[in-house]
Amino acid sequence: MRQGAARARRRTLAAGILPSARSMPTSLRHPWLRSSTTPAPGHGQPLATFMVPSSFSPGEQPVGGTRRSRCDLCPATVAPEPLSTELTSPAGAEHVAGRLRWRDDARGSGATRTTGMPWLAAMAWLAALTGTPAWADTLAEKLAPHVGETIDLVELGTGRRFVRPMLTGIVEKNDAVTGLRLRAEGQTTVTSVSLSGIVKIVAGRETVHEATTTGKAFAQLRGRRVREAYERQAEESAARMKANGVEPWPQLTAEEHAAEVTSLEAFVTEVRQKFPELTVSETHEFLVASDIPAAQFAPFVANLDTMHDFLCDLYGIPTGEPLWKGKCLVIAFLNEADYAAFEEGVLKSGMQGTHGVCHQRSDGRVIMACHRGTDPATFAHMLVHETSHGFNHRWMSPQRLPNWLNEGIAEWVGTRVVKNCDQVPLKEARAAAFMRSQGTLGPDFFTAPNIQPLQYGMASGMVRMLISRDARKFAEFVRGIKEGMPVEESLKRSFGGTLDDLVKAYGAAIGVPNLSCAAE
Repeated sequence: MRQGAARARRRTLAAGILPSARSMPTSLRHPWLRSSTTPAPGHGQPLATFMVPSSFSPGEQPVGGTRRSRCDLCPATVAPEPLSTELTSPAGAEHVAGRLRWRDDARGSGATRTTGMPWLAAMAWLAALTGTPAWADTLAEKLAPHVGETIDLVELGTGRRFVRPMLTGIVEKNDAVTGLRLRAEGQTTVTSVSLSGIVKIVAGRETVHEATTTGKAFAQLRGRRVREAYERQAEESAARMKANGVEPWPQLTAEEHAAEVTSLEAFVTEVRQKFPELTVSETHEFLVASDIPAAQFAPFVANLDTMHDFLCDLYGIPTGEPLWKGKCLVIAFLNEADYAAFEEGVLKSGMQGTHGVCHQRSDGRVIMACHRGTDPATFAHMLVHETSHGFNHRWMSPQRLPNWLNEGIAEWVGTRVVKNCDQVPLKEARAAAFMRSQGTLGPDFFTAPNIQPLQYGMASGMVRMLISRDARKFAEFVRGIKEGMPVEESLKRSFGGTLDDLVKAYGAAIGVPNLSCAAE
């Protein structure tokens, strides 16, 4: 088993250097490097459009966020690709001020210090021929302040992304950066990653390093195609927004993000003058002020980052890219009275009597406020539900989603992140009973600025059905609305049906074949 794993690692790492190795004079090539590789052919077929899955039932939860196990260019399932750039800590190296440097007395070539394998010596020889990039020194200066801290993103040429990793050290040789030492989020082990395999580094909301890969290994080709497809999609979305008269959210600089976080912190300081029991903490995406005991509140805060990543997967947003303006501010009170006093006295919102509310400002700032209540699962679901509204507000443009869709997404994602909450299944059951007895969705379901409480179960069931059918087409449907398309036009483009078709399909799924919209 060990020998087989070692051979697999050698093949994987060698695939990353084949293009450069084959550019060498033929006489200098190892015989093994003289053959050529053929990229894997395309795969997968387009999915059918507007159909209800035969296995759908009102109590079924669809599989969402499955992009990690699917090809990013077609619906086919693909096996995970091994990485060609993750190396173990090199022997003969030492840590100096958080950076990994070669010792002067270390013997042998850089490759033999790493593993002693002759084919890695070829890699070191190639690197010596090309020399050290001029930007490596600048990169060291930019990354040095972040050593020991969580950074935003490290993306590899294979497409793998280290999101919110801890930068534990910088690997240097001849006073230039050659790699990074990272501890992935939620992990205890440290991975050394060669700089030659990294295409993007974001730290402090600033892109400090970007590069292109020219490798022809399948993982590198796929990673490059995914990046190109996302960039092409972003360009097409920008063109459609311009044509529809929709202004996208501005791309903020690192300094602008930092200024917004500073402004939010100043706002929290003012709030604490009225509510001194509030304590402040933060995650990578959220700034949190709460008087709920920290040990009680910690699991709920963890759900926030989970929700953020879950919606990134659903919409096809590369995780690790900035979405919020600075950060999303969450203010959570232990008692309902303090929450009501905050809403009335500070935000002047008049939202008393609610469990929580997400304030989405036209300038892009998002503030979510709530109180704990008596049921932990309900509180956890509400926290995810409300902050997901802020996420949808900040995605792409200020263009608002129709309320039924916005609430349906919030209810659905709450069930996916907080799995022990039964609120949504109960709402869907009550809504199904109403539809079976009345044969309608109730008044103004598709047009109301705020749907009725009974209609929340209809909204979540309808969203769940669409995502269950095709999560990618659902993301395209939502994206079209954010680009300025009318709801029905975007639905027809993505699923090939009208709102009436959607109602009929949903009715058939829940056993109400003649379901209709009530008179508007």
